[in-house]
Amino acid sequence: MRFVALALLLITVPAVAQEKRPGISVTVSGAFLNAGFAHPVEKTTPVELPYKKYLVSGTAELTGRMSFQPLPCADHVRLKMVMSGTAVGYDSAQIRCLRVHTIDRSRVCVQQEVFINRSGVRAGESTVSAPTVSEFQSASAGKPPLRDAIVRSLARSQFRFLPAKSNRMATEVSEIVLRQEIENDLPVLMGKANDRFQSQFMELLTGFEIPSEGLSFSSTADAIGLSIVVPDTMPTASPVLNNADVSLSIHESVLNRLARQMYGGSTQVGLEFERDLKRAMHLLGGPAPKDEPGAIPWSATFTKQDPITFHFHNSTLRIVLRGDEFEVGKEQHKAMSATIEYDIVADAAGIRAVRNRPINVTPPGLAPGATPTPRQQFLRGYLVAKFGQLLPKQLELSQLVLPEDLGAARTAKVSRVQAENGWLTLELRLP
Repeated sequence: MRFVALALLLITVPAVAQEKRPGISVTVSGAFLNAGFAHPVEKTTPVELPYKKYLVSGTAELTGRMSFQPLPCADHVRLKMVMSGTAVGYDSAQIRCLRVHTIDRSRVCVQQEVFINRSGVRAGESTVSAPTVSEFQSASAGKPPLRDAIVRSLARSQFRFLPAKSNRMATEVSEIVLRQEIENDLPVLMGKANDRFQSQFMELLTGFEIPSEGLSFSSTADAIGLSIVVPDTMPTASPVLNNADVSLSIHESVLNRLARQMYGGSTQVGLEFERDLKRAMHLLGGPAPKDEPGAIPWSATFTKQDPITFHFHNSTLRIVLRGDEFEVGKEQHKAMSATIEYDIVADAAGIRAVRNRPINVTPPGLAPGATPTPRQQFLRGYLVAKFGQLLPKQLELSQLVLPEDLGAARTAKVSRVQAENGWLTLELRLP
């Protein structure tokens, strides 16, 4: 799963200028946030509260939708969560022996500010609006029939001739109920959000020894952003980004550092390494991964310093894998390096990464024109065939596979890929 972990680190969220340049920069538009995370809200809430001289009881049925609006902020991600919809309350209000039954219909708008920075997620101010129209249904006073009829008539008359008063009272009750719901639900929601923030993001950075001090959060009226300064890397100035729904830029020195942490000096079992590589290729538009029964077992021990290196320049992605030792079947083999190059091609058919040149596998230090030994020739032929099988000739980047839990945001398509000056930039747009 190491390739998958690396891919997940790259799929995440402008950057604030820092003393050290960020090596990863991501922006996500408000439209993408809503496509991926806006969700319907349906909730039935029991109502039991004192209001002035009344005791109000019943149920409220809320139907709405949660959406998100980025707000300008230089050192946080600042979001406004908006829940808008309708609520229907089936209520009864009792004062002394009089009980009045109503149906109360509300237009609901709840706004809650949320702030995200390296410390986590916290809630800001909230506002509640629920203008309500109250409709009289029935009334009873527990009196003899004649007096009870008079009481019901008086109650009905108040709704008929003083509707503004009835609506105002119902509005106040509705807003009190909604505020109570926020007070009850918000701590739980913030707790879950912080748990996910820590477990799915901060712990991943910790695992790669990236300190939280290197994180910079920001937001505008249109997008939220994150940039990451990665230690021991020397990125050049970040490339200019277009106005896309998702923009990701990562410098080759960052990827090389992460690869060194994951693979430096390690021995990888061939079948497991193949599975991880196939999953990574599938995320980038390659075929769905599948195992090959009966394959010869093999393993590779990577070099400690530069096990896998990436180079991005002139619309070319170059990947170099360096092994100190290999085992194929029961046979031990010495060091070998493999170089794979993909060219970025954009045309009417979409955006693709195409392997136009043969995979180059050579023993380190082989002099120009020198002939490899028979064992070296065997291993070179084996690795050329193996990597040719694992790395497709063509990656349909326009068919980049996004995580399923992004919902409608999974329809976003790659609109631009650039490999230049050490930077790989990926941009996506919603239909």
